[in-house]
Amino acid sequence: MSLKNALIVGCGAALGSIARQGTVLLLGPSFVTVTLINICGCFAIGAMKPGPFWTIGFLGGFSSYSTYLVMTYQAESAAYLVSEVIFCLGAWFLGDVVHDHLRRAHEKAEA
Repeated sequence: MSLKNALIVGCGAALGSIARQGTVLLLGPSFVTVTLINICGCFAIGAMKPGPFWTIGFLGGFSSYSTYLVMTYQAESAAYLVSEVIFCLGAWFLGDVVHDHLRRAHEKAEA
């Protein structure tokens, strides 16, 4: 990765972290908030297929694997651990389906 790309990703991550903290302040710090943030981040990655600034940077900073693990540890809950992974994979898959559907519709409209 070039220095330019590293700076682009870093700027995206900083903005994503600010957005995550704003969401936590708005909704309150809880398992539900962290789960919603992570689900939204996974869906956005699947649906938009964005570049490094958005995928690795912003959405990587917005969603929070480390917060998820800390909350799982604090709750001592295997159910939360497993459900978060299932929900996030499902959100990514749904986003991927939406992306493919929109791409095909766009290609059909251009033909």
